[in-house]
Amino acid sequence: QPSIIQAKPVGASLNIIGFHVDEATSALDQYFDRVLMSGLKQVRVIHGYGTGALKNLVASFLKGKKYVDRVQLGDGEQSGYGVTTVYLK
Repeated sequence: QPSIIQAKPVGASLNIIGFHVDEATSALDQYFDRVLMSGLKQVRVIHGYGTGALKNLVASFLKGKKYVDRVQLGDGEQSGYGVTTVYLK
């Protein structure tokens, strides 16, 4: 009798600090596949400060995605500029 594999619940944030661009792209792909199936309406991508490469990658990854309502870079008060909040349709 086949068993049903339960997928782990998807979290409301993804931390990609320290990832290389190719690893981060793959992680974003997989994460948003799971987020879309979960029904979450708001998630955060934690990319850190660094050189800005991951922040720019997140922005370009999300640009033009039909499931994205809007994207907001964190403010200096709450989570800082090292976090992008994504609002989903």
